[in-house]
Amino acid sequence: MSQEPPSLDEFSKRLDAMRGRQDVDRGHGDTKSARPAQGDGVEMGKGLRLASELIAAVLVGVGAGWGLDSWFGWTPWATIAGLGLGFAAGVLTVYRTMEAMDQTTSDESDATPPPDHGGDLED
Repeated sequence: MSQEPPSLDEFSKRLDAMRGRQDVDRGHGDTKSARPAQGDGVEMGKGLRLASELIAAVLVGVGAGWGLDSWFGWTPWATIAGLGLGFAAGVLTVYRTMEAMDQTTSDESDATPPPDHGGDLED
């Protein structure tokens, strides 16, 4: 009733075969390439960049408003105005950055041919 576990060589072969199927299912193609696929983390990096730009603009606006409040004694009106202006500046910056990213992405997609997945359409 006791079975011996498969050998390490057999396990490695099965594992490599499964990884190959996973990569093909994800559209990565060859499993031997050392370079990661284009989409691995790129989109998350773009999102983090946009979020940090928005947060930075709001913080600068609030900081400037707080500084004016403490200097002129306008508490809390300059801080509130700084928050609004910082948010508006952040949204504008995010919008412009997204347009630039979209333009860069469309330029890259126009310049690079589609990937060859090994299919032969000329049969």
